[in-house]
Amino acid sequence: MSERERESETVDKLRKLAIKYGPYLLTAIVLAAILRKYSLGEIVSAMGRGNAWPLFPIALAFALCHMAIVSAWDTIVLRAVLGGPSYWDVIRVKSGCAVLQSIGYLFNQGAYGTWIARATGSGVRVAVGLILFTAGSDLAAGALVATVSIHASRVPVSDLLRFGAPMMFASVLLVLLGQPREAFPRATPADKPGVLRVFRAVPRGFGAIQLFGRVLNVTLIILAIYVAANSFGMKLPLRAALAYVPVILLVGSLPVNVMGFGPVQGMWLLFTEWVPGPQILAFQILWNVAVLVANTVRGALFVPRLLREVAEGPRESAVL
Repeated sequence: MSERERESETVDKLRKLAIKYGPYLLTAIVLAAILRKYSLGEIVSAMGRGNAWPLFPIALAFALCHMAIVSAWDTIVLRAVLGGPSYWDVIRVKSGCAVLQSIGYLFNQGAYGTWIARATGSGVRVAVGLILFTAGSDLAAGALVATVSIHASRVPVSDLLRFGAPMMFASVLLVLLGQPREAFPRATPADKPGVLRVFRAVPRGFGAIQLFGRVLNVTLIILAIYVAANSFGMKLPLRAALAYVPVILLVGSLPVNVMGFGPVQGMWLLFTEWVPGPQILAFQILWNVAVLVANTVRGALFVPRLLREVAEGPRESAVL
């Protein structure tokens, strides 16, 4: 083996280690920094003072409503490219995948992407393109809500956020809908790789409808957190939630958090101008638990069929 090959192999090993263990290391660093400022005892005490029980029915109602809405937009994208699956299939699969992801099965949206690739017979590269298109749409919707909220309210934010949110919305919108449209041959989708090729297969009209429809997703998340926080006893202004929750969602979606913990806790502390640090951390932890329980209740029954479909591969009716 040559020197260059050895260096390349070393770099590849380091990259794999960083991907595998980096989120855990970063999460540990962030949590250690937070616990230096706020003791664990303060956070636990704040949990005891709060009213935790209303969080669970609120989380369940949110989980059911959110899945119904977000599945509609995902269905538009998938059917535009693949001709399927049905709205109900998207609901049950996304619900089951939420359970699998919460217990560490695959990575991030890996379970959903694997189902798309195998159960529809579209192939991995097409599935990746579809996942990136839907994730980009969620990102653009969050940036749009943040932009409108920041400029419509008097919430003090940094210039980075004030100007960064609209720039992010415009740039993601351009990538998703600015590509020239191109018909996607449904008979052999796996033979036409390329993320942008998948993006071009989504008609602009459908792409715009589902993208701006996802504003409802973000708004629902904000309202759920607002209602839950105030039910917990944390007096969180709606204008603050509208301005900052989209930023929290963005950081929370990055693969640098572990089971909902990591840099996202630092983003939650943006609320400390209105709420004491220990109280916002106590609420965030309990809300995570409530959402985890709600996702499990919502999707546990769908998991066996989901795993069976992934294991069996494409069905004849699904090869589009």
